[in-house]
Amino acid sequence: MLQISRKFLALPFNEVFFYELKSESRYVPKVINYTHRLKPSRQLQKQQTIHIDLRKNEQLLFAEMSSTIKNVIQNIKANDWAVSIIQQPSNDQIIEFQRFYNVYAAQNKIQKINRYALQTLILLRDKNGLIITKVTDDNNTLCYRVYAVDGQNVMSLYTTGQSLQEENEAFKNAYYYLCWENMKRFQRLGYKVYDFGDLRDISLLKDLNENFGGNVVNVYSGYITKSRFSNILLQINSLTGRTYKLKK
Repeated sequence: MLQISRKFLALPFNEVFFYELKSESRYVPKVINYTHRLKPSRQLQKQQTIHIDLRKNEQLLFAEMSSTIKNVIQNIKANDWAVSIIQQPSNDQIIEFQRFYNVYAAQNKIQKINRYALQTLILLRDKNGLIITKVTDDNNTLCYRVYAVDGQNVMSLYTTGQSLQEENEAFKNAYYYLCWENMKRFQRLGYKVYDFGDLRDISLLKDLNENFGGNVVNVYSGYITKSRFSNILLQINSLTGRTYKLKK
């Protein structure tokens, strides 16, 4: 489990990632923001994502992928693209990613990484819970994949570059390649579960499942509050657009 703490209008609350079925805690703050909690709750929004079991060996993980992904990976020469994994990113590296992502977000008309989301990334980093990865070609960044991690689980928070459904082959191949290289690295580092993150688009969920294998699982996200005052503040939070949302 990964947990960060922050305040909104002087109200302390926790953000919790990877809350498992058996997790228990004696201390329960007045407000908790859960992300991809496995334990069901009527107060949280049910979603579906894909989990890859990284306890499988590399050969089996590769065998479970589609022929499309296999062909892309096999046709890419290792010297063509360089993959970087930054396990303890500096503030400058996080801001560099934010700038890159926000250009992509503006082009694709999706929510940018604002100051609140940037602070989330920094707080995750301070808990050793953030990993930034990217693939470059002649020092030009093709795409990023940014993850929240807790030593056992790794979840995609942000992805830039083209998705599986877009048509630019070069960027699409970079997406495939970086995803596979990251799976291999996390598997070698001893992680158990690779979580594809927020997959609100059902067609994308199906495409990823068909191409990368894994299991479709139910996860639960959102806020749980114990007081009326806290609930009012959460409504203000929502109206001001500061609520943190995952991007895929």
